[in-house]
Amino acid sequence: MGLFSSKPKRNFLEILGLNIGSDSESQLVEQSNENDFVDYIADIKENFELFDNAKFRIFGQKKDLSGNTSFNLILENNGSSVTFGKIQEMVNTIASEYGKDRTGKTKWTNEDEDAISSYWEGREWIIDSKGKSFKEFEIGCIAINLHFDIEEGIDLSVLGANQLIN
Repeated sequence: MGLFSSKPKRNFLEILGLNIGSDSESQLVEQSNENDFVDYIADIKENFELFDNAKFRIFGQKKDLSGNTSFNLILENNGSSVTFGKIQEMVNTIASEYGKDRTGKTKWTNEDEDAISSYWEGREWIIDSKGKSFKEFEIGCIAINLHFDIEEGIDLSVLGANQLIN
């Protein structure tokens, strides 16, 4: 380890406070079944108190949260109280762990503050399974997308979430 070594990045599921794995499969309720994927939902509680529902879009026809089958995770809000402060806390936590988002932004700014009540672009981080940013990929790719709209609400999608299962 060199003088300027950085500490290993935390797993994004750990940041969210979610424990996902094969033992979670019994909590999933099928929502829709398409040719290429099945959507399952489950009630959740996560660290930022922004989301109350998790949708697991599992590609294939087998319910599998072991990490061996490709799936995306979409966190939705169906009634939890959303405040701009909670969104700011989430953005700052993710930026502290993974650095700049895809557009080069880091922590919450006055620009975010001004935009969120009318039209906010949201944030997107692209990392690999070890938490390295898209400029330093080792293997795989995970996209973390945070979106908020006054009328539609908030959602967080994690594309390639199966790669986060240890």
